[in-house]
Amino acid sequence: MKSPITGKQMQLLRERRTLTYRKEEFEVVFHYFHCPDSGESFTTTALDEINIKQVHNQYRATHNLPFPDDLLRIREKYQLSYKKMSEILGFGINTYRKYESGEIPSLANAKLILLADDEEEFRKLANYCNAIDNKTRDKIISRTAQLINERKQNQQNQFLLNMFLEAHSAMPLQVSRGQAWKN
Repeated sequence: MKSPITGKQMQLLRERRTLTYRKEEFEVVFHYFHCPDSGESFTTTALDEINIKQVHNQYRATHNLPFPDDLLRIREKYQLSYKKMSEILGFGINTYRKYESGEIPSLANAKLILLADDEEEFRKLANYCNAIDNKTRDKIISRTAQLINERKQNQQNQFLLNMFLEAHSAMPLQVSRGQAWKN
């Protein structure tokens, strides 16, 4: 990038800096351009996004907030639109879409979203919601029942696999023609 002051090419630099977000401090690798002739520093929109994304990611990790891909996975698991998901959670009509797009939810909304990831809890939320019609509620009840059954089947399969592997590894080792094998 060229300096807006001198017109000369600037250096892209990185340094550790502490940035504040929602009254908390986070250490990031701050990216910026430096003009050696004027001594001024500049950022671009792309660099600002890199810098703030680091802060947002640390904030999410610190407070166990869902990331945008988590939000997408949860909504798609129930096969719902942004609008329906927002309605069930009691958010404004575009709130869930904004969260999926990268906006950071409040701590209370994040807890509700994480709760909604559990199929049984989500079914309860849908039953409490007066904003959805009976057809949508029935669809959610059916979908959550399907997901719960799939989870139970996967747990049973995993249990059986673990039992098989444990039993197999407990078998005595036999040697034949210089090679080890198990019964």
